[in-house]
Amino acid sequence: MTDGACETIQVFDANALGVMDYINMANDLKIARNPLHNNILELEYPKNISYLDVTVYDMTGKKIAEYKNTAQDTALVVNAGSGIYIAQVVDPITGTGKNLRFVIQ
Repeated sequence: MTDGACETIQVFDANALGVMDYINMANDLKIARNPLHNNILELEYPKNISYLDVTVYDMTGKKIAEYKNTAQDTALVVNAGSGIYIAQVVDPITGTGKNLRFVIQ
């Protein structure tokens, strides 16, 4: 600052903005039963996350199913045969997410 002007720096508390909650969601997100029971995908995640978007892919990358605004305690039926699949789970508010592998027997 050579011209004598004042510079403003804004500092935000990450916890006050809820950022830490979303970051922790990626660590706390998991599949309740793996392999799936009766082709039902049940996700467990913190109660402070209202809903998630879930897209299921097979191992070739083909989209099998898509669920938007999935609320807590929602059982997702995956109509697919035996195999290994990937659930791409995204928080639609922050865009953060996680890929989870699961098995259908």
